Amino acid sequence: MSDARNEANTTDGPKPARLDLARTALFVPATRPERIAKAFAAGADAVIVDLEDAVAADAKGWARDTLTRVFDQPQEFDLDGAAQPIAIRFSTPSSEDGKQDIDWLESIVTDDARVARLDSIMVAKIETTAELDLVAKVLDASSAAAGVSLVPLIESPAGIVNAAELATHPRVSRLGLGAIDMAVELGCEVRSTTMDYVRAQLVIACALAGKQGPLDSPSAEFKDDELVRSDTEQVKRAGCTGKLCIHPRQIPIVAEVFAPTDEEIDWARRVLEVQDGLGQVDGQMVDRPVILRARRILGV
Repeated sequence: MSDARNEANTTDGPKPARLDLARTALFVPATRPERIAKAFAAGADAVIVDLEDAVAADAKGWARDTLTRVFDQPQEFDLDGAAQPIAIRFSTPSSEDGKQDIDWLESIVTDDARVARLDSIMVAKIETTAELDLVAKVLDASSAAAGVSLVPLIESPAGIVNAAELATHPRVSRLGLGAIDMAVELGCEVRSTTMDYVRAQLVIACALAGKQGPLDSPSAEFKDDELVRSDTEQVKRAGCTGKLCIHPRQIPIVAEVFAPTDEEIDWARRVLEVQDGLGQVDGQMVDRPVILRARRILGV
């Protein structure tokens, strides 16, 4: 992949953040910090502490202060410091809440110990690279934040139109889909051919940029295991490489669907043993796209 954070296996650059390669990513409200450790214990590849939709308008300031305590005193919340980096979802930078989220980030990046506990930042309702730049500028000011990536959440028609450009932003590791907001904007059902088209646009944008495939939107019906499974199977076939979760019971289902088969793992390992352009595996020439697919299967 072209982004250094996704080339950690072959460069000396920053290691990939959890959200960069996650197959399962579980949301936790910033107002419930005691759930963060439980989310990791549930097996989520990444935990996203939410400062956006999951926090009431009059509680956002308190939520940011609480999140600072999590960064400063991880043991108080049964967390193992930098060994469990946390992703965070910000409100859109064009909103007042988003501006305050960015102000909070400025206080985090001044402390290397805090930055070490920061995984990635998911930014809600992104439509332009200029919005991403507002967050990236703060990260760029800290050398310790070199490995902190951005995951834009695409939730509007403008976001879809600009998806290819958003995916090329140097801080972006992959795109995410907010299907419920998108469906409202488009006047369609969450499960519809229109949303299939939207999802395909994100898959194509990530592929063009050489980035990890997108994170799909959560399945809202978290108590319906079979529906969660069928949703996940469908988006995997479409090219998504992970799915957001809103309840721990979704994690093992999503993880099982996205987990590579033994045959896929064997194939991927044999591909990575072959030098680029100098051999073949199962009758297929090993070139860059084949290597990228192998790395995605193995998560390296």
